[in-house]
Amino acid sequence: EILTDVPVGTWEGNQKHLSSCVGYFIWRDIQYGDRGELFPVLIVINGVAVSPADPDWACAKLHFQVADANVHETCSHLYGAHFAMEPIAVATGRFLPPTHPVRRLLTPHFRFLLFNNDLGKNRLVNPGGFVDRLLASSLSGSLELVKRAANNFDFTKQAFGNDCIERGMDNTIALPHYPYRDDGLLLWTAIGTYVSKFITEHYADVKVLLADLNLLQWWSALSSSKEANLNGIPVDRTIENLVFILQRIIFTSGPYHAAVNFPQYEYMAFTPNMPLSAYEAFPASVLRTLPPYTQVAKQLEVMEILTSYRHDEFGNYSEEDRATFSKKEQSILDSFQSQLDKTEKIIMARNKVRRIPYHYLLPSLIPNSTSV
Repeated sequence: EILTDVPVGTWEGNQKHLSSCVGYFIWRDIQYGDRGELFPVLIVINGVAVSPADPDWACAKLHFQVADANVHETCSHLYGAHFAMEPIAVATGRFLPPTHPVRRLLTPHFRFLLFNNDLGKNRLVNPGGFVDRLLASSLSGSLELVKRAANNFDFTKQAFGNDCIERGMDNTIALPHYPYRDDGLLLWTAIGTYVSKFITEHYADVKVLLADLNLLQWWSALSSSKEANLNGIPVDRTIENLVFILQRIIFTSGPYHAAVNFPQYEYMAFTPNMPLSAYEAFPASVLRTLPPYTQVAKQLEVMEILTSYRHDEFGNYSEEDRATFSKKEQSILDSFQSQLDKTEKIIMARNKVRRIPYHYLLPSLIPNSTSV
């Protein structure tokens, strides 16, 4: 629905195509643990229902992938992982002094965010940039999608566990194999424990929290429509809500961004699997629908750039960052790292029995911040 009436772009004078699609899947069990597959049974494209038995099925799948790719890049990735975190990082720098415990907690998870967002605005979301050139929507259309993502954003509803429920993906009986949900829960829980221990070390009760004027200014900025302008920020000043906010920020900066960024190479570097634009209206032959070779080469190049660099490992802070922590805080951080080591082993064991290993939430492969 979010793609309705989005302006499309052109390439070398030729019209690109972006269809509003709905895909229907069923879980096809093969009666062995969580083995099975999500099997596509129908695609409704521009009001036309297409099934696997139809001759235009391959073309319909391409248009569906194009739609998914455009929503992924502009909404899930660009806004959800990058732009939604930017006002939080700015508020943290404005309202919390360098010695403040919340700022020290968040500093490793905001590293490079503002620089990369600025780089993205000048090289990705700019006339002639990656978004303008490769995505099916025009540059104005892509920015419209970012705006729609911002308008639909809800800090609480789209937090990890709530998001799975909102999308109906929390049912482990109906959908036994969903690695993002299952591995993500381990990380979400570990982050929550870490943040809770860290915060309660500084705020013994809500009276101490309410006496922290810097923290209250920061919190007000996050929930202000004139400043951060983020929907769904908890407004009650409680320790539990503060822990949730910080847990959400750290999860988004690390695991969430890793889950939306690093799989892009395996899914999108081979353009016929997930082209960023269709070059012929539905229905048409597959070859006429796929991008020209110059676009294919650029898509491959960009996906390699976006997914080939990891600055550090989640939970492993630099000596400079650790030095800002007290001995007690370092002990809490060490416990967090120990829990992440256990999480790594659990995920590696799961991957041995999965049909396709899911590497993207291995703590060793997650950067601390949105660094690419």
